[in-house]
Amino acid sequence: MKLTSSRLPVSFAVLTALLLAGCTSGSPEEPAPEEPETLAQMIEEGLANAQSDFQREVLEKAKETGEISEADWKEANNQKKECMAAMGYEMDVVYEGSKVLWIMDLDEAEDEEAQKKRDRDTIDCSEKTSAYIDEIYSFLAGDQPGADGSDPLRAVFDCLVKNDLIPKDTTFDEFQASSGYDEDEQPSDEESPEDEAIAKCWADNT
Repeated sequence: MKLTSSRLPVSFAVLTALLLAGCTSGSPEEPAPEEPETLAQMIEEGLANAQSDFQREVLEKAKETGEISEADWKEANNQKKECMAAMGYEMDVVYEGSKVLWIMDLDEAEDEEAQKKRDRDTIDCSEKTSAYIDEIYSFLAGDQPGADGSDPLRAVFDCLVKNDLIPKDTTFDEFQASSGYDEDEQPSDEESPEDEAIAKCWADNT
């Protein structure tokens, strides 16, 4: 039985390949620090990328009221669970505060191609159901990105973007869906300068 935070785990080798895909060698100039996203920016980004009527309805409501209800948040994740079940993955969802934990029995004999398919299916289901809703609900609950470590995954994402270790157009939801973040299992491979830099972002922020 495997307990993961928000998304299913992927190997660091696969994660590294995904994060580096499409990256350039980077600019010699130090990029300017990015300002944290505001609630309005997060909602607008969600509305621009929503893939279902339910997502749009929840985000439009959030735009009007400045809130996402617990019922809508849980419904979004229940829809993700149903989407994954339709693809053949049996998962249980557990809510801890404003965080979503997923429990799934993983096949130890699962090959790399099957793992990649599971990752793609997870991203696909997330983008059609809980994407943006999860992040905004967590933000409203006080889990805002910052140096205090309240949102370590977001801090890792900001570090990777700042250091040109993932494409600039990568959204936080895409990164979150592919990261397989687990507080008890952090990536440790250091096989290249890029791997070392990625590992440093994880080590410094989690």
